[in-house]
Amino acid sequence: MVVLDLQVLMENEMGEEWMQTNVDRLSSEVSTRETSLLQLVELLGPVLLHNKPQNRCGGLLFFTSIIDKLSEDFLDTEEVGLLVNFYTDRLKDHHSSIPHTLRGLSFLSKATNLTKDQLE
Repeated sequence: MVVLDLQVLMENEMGEEWMQTNVDRLSSEVSTRETSLLQLVELLGPVLLHNKPQNRCGGLLFFTSIIDKLSEDFLDTEEVGLLVNFYTDRLKDHHSSIPHTLRGLSFLSKATNLTKDQLE
């Protein structure tokens, strides 16, 4: 079960130390499959879909920082496809989220299970 003080993200009050500690912990939990990406996305849903762009941007930075720590062969083809769609959709979001979106797409471009069909 994923444990995270979501209120810190909801109020956009995460400091560098909080961010690093939680990114390291959750990326480790995901990479050991103690926590699934689906559980993480479900937990972060309220932040990733928040009505304030700065909150969505903070949630996206947090999520992207976690997946950026995963190995290139960690995601299966279906997960890569879902995340490609997710990040592609984020390109239509507020301009402040673009750097985190591009960072996520950059990680996915190196994924070993990325297929040609997912690029179209």
